[in-house]
Amino acid sequence: MERQEHGTTIVAGEVRVRAAAVRSVTAGDVEVRTSALQHVAAESVAIRRSSVALAGGSAVDVEHSQAFAIAGRDVRLANVRTVLLLAPRVRGEVRTLVDWKTAAGIGIGIVLGRRLLKLLRIG
Repeated sequence: MERQEHGTTIVAGEVRVRAAAVRSVTAGDVEVRTSALQHVAAESVAIRRSSVALAGGSAVDVEHSQAFAIAGRDVRLANVRTVLLLAPRVRGEVRTLVDWKTAAGIGIGIVLGRRLLKLLRIG
């Protein structure tokens, strides 16, 4: 399915987005090139030279792009910048601000910090 509309929501079996701005895509297979998307959810996602806020799927393949968050079972990345990456299997070159190890460390730090503050108030 191809559309020329900008800033829309698309729900379909197969979607190709090229040089467009789209709010949301939900599909079986999604291919994105030189576009900006707010949300992508699909079984198979391929993103090239684009900016995406949230991308998720079983198989996620991203090249030369930026994303706020990427989540998937099998993620392949090449020259990608992201804030948050959630995946059990990641292949390729990626720069993340927060990965699962960092998120776990932050969570543990918050829990321990709160308990320490409780102890200091009681004692």
